[in-house]
Amino acid sequence: MAVGDGVTEMAMTFVKTLATATPIGLIAAALISYIRARPEMARIKKEGDAAFAARMMERVEDLERRLGKAEADLQVTRHQLNNERQAFDMLIMLLESNPEKVSENLDRVKAYRAAQRDEIALEKGAIAGAVVSRKRNET
Repeated sequence: MAVGDGVTEMAMTFVKTLATATPIGLIAAALISYIRARPEMARIKKEGDAAFAARMMERVEDLERRLGKAEADLQVTRHQLNNERQAFDMLIMLLESNPEKVSENLDRVKAYRAAQRDEIALEKGAIAGAVVSRKRNET
């Protein structure tokens, strides 16, 4: 038993005696209990704060990854919409310039749109590959 332990034990015995005798003793007992528990409460709070901060950081990183993928998907969608708009404008222009060759012009527009779909598929594949590559680099 260390020297400090005897003093603490003696003080607690004194406080218990006072606690049974007076209301001031109850206050003193509560105060001593609080003072003794304070370092443990601080440790628990610090560990809890660190765990909370780690969980929040994981969530932020996950949201940033998801936001990056959503932005890339939005760019692909915009590109696809612009391609569709161009194909439609091209069809109108071809029909207005030479209405007798409707089937030939439709075939040209269909070929153009098929090539655009292939480009979009390649773009989406590149984005998916970048996401997989980034995940591998993080681990």
